Amino acid sequence: MRLGSLGATPSLAPAFRRGRRAGRLSAVVFAAVGTVLH
Repeated sequence: MRLGSLGATPSLAPAFRRGRRAGRLSAVVFAAVGTVLH
């Protein structure tokens, strides 16, 4: 499902790479995006 969200929003791809440093923020963002998609 995570791959699908990345494919739907390529803009999150670079954000995810940067998010590695701030894993907490990326996790929150992905959770929010996943909830919206679902």
